[in-house]
Amino acid sequence: MIKNFFKSNENDYYRAVLDQAIDAVISINTQNLITYYNPAAQKLFGYTAAEAIGKNVKMLVPPEHAGPHDNYVNANRNGGPDKIVGTSRNIQIVTRNGEKRW
Repeated sequence: MIKNFFKSNENDYYRAVLDQAIDAVISINTQNLITYYNPAAQKLFGYTAAEAIGKNVKMLVPPEHAGPHDNYVNANRNGGPDKIVGTSRNIQIVTRNGEKRW
């Protein structure tokens, strides 16, 4: 659905708004593959949109959480406990070049 949302001409406005957001905006599909990755995400993580779109979102997750990340997302998607969505967390990320950021 997200894929079709962004391909629709009538939704170019929404893409333009998300492209201008100062916060990273990333969307994924049901296989946990990145379908949208805005310029702020590119700046934060160091991957271009071309490098990220179509890849599993766990590429953006710290290594210690990457292994089970699909299980976490799928459990949430399938009605499991909602531990992350709608919350705020401070986590360290690892950029494309290996730099650690808070």
